[in-house]
Amino acid sequence: WVQYGQALAASGDMPAAEAALREALRLKPDNHDALFHLGHTLAVQGQNEAAAAILLRAASLKPARSEAWTALIGLGWTENRIEQALVTQPVVATAPLIHKIDD
Repeated sequence: WVQYGQALAASGDMPAAEAALREALRLKPDNHDALFHLGHTLAVQGQNEAAAAILLRAASLKPARSEAWTALIGLGWTENRIEQALVTQPVVATAPLIHKIDD
């Protein structure tokens, strides 16, 4: 589902890519790659707050991988804001993000 979602995103079909990536997360909620690509797909669609929540979850699952951190910075998040979110919103790291999050 992740690769399918990536292919759909590459073709420009963001709604279908989002659906495929959400299916990947339904099957495996802690799939870092699915979270990262869903965050990117949401950001491309202008859903920045939802994208940031998902990217923060991806980053917290695999903190040594830089792509989610870089994507958060690309959304305008500062290092301080990221640290604050990790401390004040620990649910971000554990909450399933399968269902659509509205801005």
